[in-house]
Amino acid sequence: MLTSESQRPDRRSRQLDSVNLQSTSPSPAGPTPPSPTAVVLDWPTAPDLLQAMLGRQRDRLGWLEGELRSAQRELAQARAELAGTRASARHAHHLALHDSLTQLPNQRCFHDHLAKALTRLPPVPGSVTVLYIDLDGFKAINDDHGHDTGDELLRIVAARLGRATRAGDLVCRVGGDEFACLLTGGIPHEQLRHLACKLIEAVSAPLSIDTLQLTVSPSIGIATGPIPAESAQALLKRADAAMYRAKRERSGYAFCHTLAALDPVARGGPERAAALM
Repeated sequence: MLTSESQRPDRRSRQLDSVNLQSTSPSPAGPTPPSPTAVVLDWPTAPDLLQAMLGRQRDRLGWLEGELRSAQRELAQARAELAGTRASARHAHHLALHDSLTQLPNQRCFHDHLAKALTRLPPVPGSVTVLYIDLDGFKAINDDHGHDTGDELLRIVAARLGRATRAGDLVCRVGGDEFACLLTGGIPHEQLRHLACKLIEAVSAPLSIDTLQLTVSPSIGIATGPIPAESAQALLKRADAAMYRAKRERSGYAFCHTLAALDPVARGGPERAAALM
């Protein structure tokens, strides 16, 4: 029996209904598990989020750079302060061991070097020599022409003594118009006499201060050591005593080999001994 065209079932509609039933019917295995990705970025918002993260990183980098610059400034300041402290310490040490007028080492520095030389060098007679120098006529120049002239004269004499001695010799101003030289190396007496004459010639040369033409002459005492069991003060005292003998005898220089060989006047008293310390 033929079926009319209107009563013939629509195969396409039945297939669609079957698909719809399958899609709406629950799965026998239960609900679908969530995706492994916790956050799924929507493409329109991802660039904004990345831009925000990049901005935060730039801000942190800027903060770190600021902290670094601050630390560098603090380090530079600390280094400058340390350098200033060291410079101040060196300056203070220099002032403690040098004469402010002539810039020569002072009496304290001379005593330190003399004591170290007697300790360091072998106890051989003649290994250490002390020359003690006093300026004859300085007091009259200082009184007649004033302290400024006297100070300039001392500076000139200090420079002349430095030029007349060897590079390794120590020349000091030990007070007033008195100077001392420390020599090491076992210099023969003949060479010491030559050096004494050289110093006398250098110091006695005429000098000009403003419109003044002045001259001074030195008296030099020479003592070589060490004598067994002799201290630095005893060696210096022998040189000082020899200087007084040279001054009294107007001989320019004199040696002192033993303190007992000098008379009491040349040896000086307790006040002179205290001045040498």
